[in-house]
Amino acid sequence: MSGQNFGITIDVGKWRSELLKLRVHMLRYAKRYFGTDVAEALSSRFSNALGILKDYRSRILSILPRGSGVVMIMASSNSIKEGVESVLKMRRFDGLVIERRVGVPLEESFHIVQVGTYGTKCTCKDAIMTSSKADSEFTRALKSLGFKKIDVQLPIFTKYVLCKHTLVGSSYALALGIIDRNSRVFKEVLKLGILALALRVKGYENIDKKIIKRSYNVILRLSKGLKP
Repeated sequence: MSGQNFGITIDVGKWRSELLKLRVHMLRYAKRYFGTDVAEALSSRFSNALGILKDYRSRILSILPRGSGVVMIMASSNSIKEGVESVLKMRRFDGLVIERRVGVPLEESFHIVQVGTYGTKCTCKDAIMTSSKADSEFTRALKSLGFKKIDVQLPIFTKYVLCKHTLVGSSYALALGIIDRNSRVFKEVLKLGILALALRVKGYENIDKKIIKRSYNVILRLSKGLKP
């Protein structure tokens, strides 16, 4: 099965297989270093990612390989159910014309997903909420460890977020060979994505301080285009 009309250039079965491999490795890491609650939160996102692949013909609107990454445009599940926002004009009994908005607002109807060796980004609500909470918790964690100055520009975790959309995009890029599955940089990007989710789920107080310190050093190096 393939979806040539949507820019898909690989067998969807291979794409799904790559997503399942990613799930095994990432869930193992999440459970080992952050606990069952974080692993369950990540597992839920993988399940939703598999749902997107199952319905890929309507969910994935465009795929554009770009350099060492991929840009995707995906339709939200709500926009498929309710349609994109439109304005209906209705005439009342007294002749007055009124307007009524129906459907999902445009900014919530589509998600722009960018994945590559150096980061994973998405415009969906889950990604925004995770990155915002992670930035806040990470900053507090560094201050509690005695860091008076943070030598990296905020926001931080908008580039390292794991939602169902970035998981779909990452597995596609891996299956196509755009991202090297043995890339040390990308492995660290995925670890930072899991950390961001852990910060949202658990808060910084419940995360090993060694992981916070190590992650900060990795972020510093990645921000300068250096290998971790």
